[in-house]
Amino acid sequence: KRFNETIEIMNSLFTQEVTEYNGEVLRVPPVGMVPKPIQPPPYVFGGHSPAALKRMAKYGSGWLASEATPEEMAPLIEQLQQLREVAGRADLPFEISCHLNEQPDQALIEAYAETGVTRLVVRNWTKGREAMDGLLRMAETLDLSDH
Repeated sequence: KRFNETIEIMNSLFTQEVTEYNGEVLRVPPVGMVPKPIQPPPYVFGGHSPAALKRMAKYGSGWLASEATPEEMAPLIEQLQQLREVAGRADLPFEISCHLNEQPDQALIEAYAETGVTRLVVRNWTKGREAMDGLLRMAETLDLSDH
């Protein structure tokens, strides 16, 4: 509740001259904020719980899942799309990303794409000094070395 109310307060601050909020958890007396953003920023949320999916559907522009397989992602994406329809937001842009701590091969990348994942965030190394080797190894595995 606190997280959702915070988002509602932020949205009001970004779009209204005066924000006043009396929620179940948070209360904000009449207050204004300047300068305002040209448009409210997009929200990208993480999590896999029912509450997290509802929050993404109602407020989000994207989802960053973590370490979920394509088989785990598929029903969650379907549920998220249904929740976005109920929230009246199914036609708005929405990006689905998944974070991996492993090096994907082409078949795994295609499996994620088939479920509706639009971006993979890959970190196939454990220490910063190993990053370049990990990136080069991934480029070689995916035959991207000439790109």
